[in-house]
Amino acid sequence: MMNYKEFLILAAAALLMGLSSKARPNDLYLTTTVRSYHADRHADYNEKNWGLGLRYKLDADHLSAVAGVYKNSLYKPSIYAGLAYTPIKWLTDVNVGFLVGGVTGYLEHAVPIFVPILMYQYKEVGINLIGIPPLGNIDSVVALQLEWRL
Repeated sequence: MMNYKEFLILAAAALLMGLSSKARPNDLYLTTTVRSYHADRHADYNEKNWGLGLRYKLDADHLSAVAGVYKNSLYKPSIYAGLAYTPIKWLTDVNVGFLVGGVTGYLEHAVPIFVPILMYQYKEVGINLIGIPPLGNIDSVVALQLEWRL
């Protein structure tokens, strides 16, 4: 398994490659992780998951590189990086798909993730809902992110 240093290097390299390939200013979003809702309402999980990240659109509609940091459900810092692929259009401004990548802060090593994501965009702002299955000792959770086009 990957250690934290290897994961950080990989995440930074992926983000820089995405940003350097014909980056257009309107393709970059500032993302803030804000809340989560855990299925187990009796556990002492942190549900105020403040964090910052970036999302860079790699194509016009469906593929984005994502990376960021946040305070996770165990009250520890987590770093995530990956690709969001949202090919399904639902209603007018909602895209549905999945997020594949990795996250730190839950186990001793970075953990691979493959989770569903729902992205709502309206002009310069967006809302992301991410469904996360049980991981280690943590029950399933839905995470909320807000984002602004830079």
